[in-house]
Amino acid sequence: MTRFLSLLASFAVACTTGVDREYELTRGILDPHFYYLEGPTIVVPKEAQIGEPVTVRVTTFGDGCRLEGQTTRKVDALVATVEPYDSVCVNCNVCTRELRIFEHVANVEFADTGQATVRILGAIAPADTVGTVEFVVDVHDL
Repeated sequence: MTRFLSLLASFAVACTTGVDREYELTRGILDPHFYYLEGPTIVVPKEAQIGEPVTVRVTTFGDGCRLEGQTTRKVDALVATVEPYDSVCVNCNVCTRELRIFEHVANVEFADTGQATVRILGAIAPADTVGTVEFVVDVHDL
């Protein structure tokens, strides 16, 4: 038991060395297959009303070296682009192998009627290749 506690204490010290952790923003990982899950988990309504906000939910994944970051959105006519970002520790020597799940939420609004495209840009693990997932939303008058 003493040996186990010593090993546990050594691991805790390795995870929390005196160095302040530094993080940088990177695209959120959309590909849950890297973590042996089904997905991607993205929720976009099929219909919307003109001028009314549409809530887009995007789930990203990480390990002990990732923290949830910001979500950006941009709407240009009938195309909305949502980009979830997470923060990755750039100076961590040791990270826990835990599954972290982050839900990013963005509200987008369309000013025109017709078929709108909601484009999600994220990373496909593990190489941080940019992946795109698109959804069609029918936008109607009030």
